[in-house]
Amino acid sequence: MSKGSFLKRASLAILLASCVVVLAGCGGGDSGTTSGTEGAAGTGAPAGTGAPPAAVATSTSQSAEETTKPVAFTPTAETPASVKKHFKKKVISVEFYLPADPVTGDVAREMAPLKKDYAKQVAFLRFDVNNAAATAALSQQLEAGYSPYFVIIDKQGFIVYRHAGYIDRLTLEQQLFSTLRR
Repeated sequence: MSKGSFLKRASLAILLASCVVVLAGCGGGDSGTTSGTEGAAGTGAPAGTGAPPAAVATSTSQSAEETTKPVAFTPTAETPASVKKHFKKKVISVEFYLPADPVTGDVAREMAPLKKDYAKQVAFLRFDVNNAAATAALSQQLEAGYSPYFVIIDKQGFIVYRHAGYIDRLTLEQQLFSTLRR
């Protein structure tokens, strides 16, 4: 076997191995990501049972972004007062988070400048998924998935953005800016 032939075969083997690793990482079947229709309802536990929402079973190593077509949101009796207070008055940024998750701290640092810059236009609301009594109903209403999970509700009452997993300041700022321009 010539040296050139050996290098070609070695390169091909490395390329194939890399593809296998990448495809295995992307998963197939149940990879731990949720679609926009599963969310917290996937727990099978009705709201108010004390069962934590689906967002508690997190995998912060994965991120799923869902920029949605606007979907109408209607608060119910179980919707937290903080959401009702700002509904159709301000853009609402809802974050479901898990305090023990290291990604939560990273996201909080990314969000700090946005909270300051957009305080007059956006209500930034955070909900600890460990507090099932306070978050179960809302996480089901918003179809929250993995923690951290973000939902943006515009001033007309439509869910215009969803994101599961780590989000950087620039991405969230782009979504907020786009929502405020509507």
